[in-house]
Amino acid sequence: MVKWRNLQAWMWSLALAAAVVFPAAGEEIKAPEAVIEVEAEGEVLAKPDLAVLTAAIESQALQVEEARAANARASEALLKTMKNLLKEDEKIQSVSYRVQPIYQHKEKVQGGQKIRTEEIAGYKALHVFRIELRDLSRIGQVVDGALKSGANRVQGPYYEHSQKEQWQQQAAVLALTRARNLAEALAQSANLKVKRLRKASTAPSYRPLRAGLMAERAMAPGAAAPETPIEVGEEKFQARVTAAFEVAP
Repeated sequence: MVKWRNLQAWMWSLALAAAVVFPAAGEEIKAPEAVIEVEAEGEVLAKPDLAVLTAAIESQALQVEEARAANARASEALLKTMKNLLKEDEKIQSVSYRVQPIYQHKEKVQGGQKIRTEEIAGYKALHVFRIELRDLSRIGQVVDGALKSGANRVQGPYYEHSQKEQWQQQAAVLALTRARNLAEALAQSANLKVKRLRKASTAPSYRPLRAGLMAERAMAPGAAAPETPIEVGEEKFQARVTAAFEVAP
């Protein structure tokens, strides 16, 4: 039995040895490939071609029908003004409308205890519009027109870009170029050269710009105020690339 087990062990050793591949005579053994992995960012600035504003009309009255009717009149005036100001490729649309009671809190003494109650003191109607502009030079004109025609509040603008994908691609290409430049600098410091790109991954980043304007209608007497100035900035498109480059002497 012992001899048979020794024979089995010898046969397994022979099989394992046969499975190992040895280089042929005179064949050079290749060293593992050297790789440099780097990260880089790319950034592209571009002016937006779309601005979005929100205009809100709020009306209050003692009776619900009075609040609704007052809001309807102001909304109609706003829509008429915007249709005269906006171009064919620009638009205004309703995004929110609600009518709700206004509660007034009161305290009264009953049976020696203070009791807090709520009573309806009136009603409030709120209509919110979204305004999209392509001609960004007229943002101030549209803001002023909305406030003069009945809007209580105008908020925005925030900007978007119709060619967002194109700018993101350019940012990614720039990030990859910077990554290769960094890899070449590191390789040169080690007396190596970049041979080729082995792999790369990217994470684009884009945030719409918001101007942060919040205007409210003010009933100020006197001469007409100048047009609200709006300075349009640039959108920032960023991309981060992680890349691995093969290097060799």
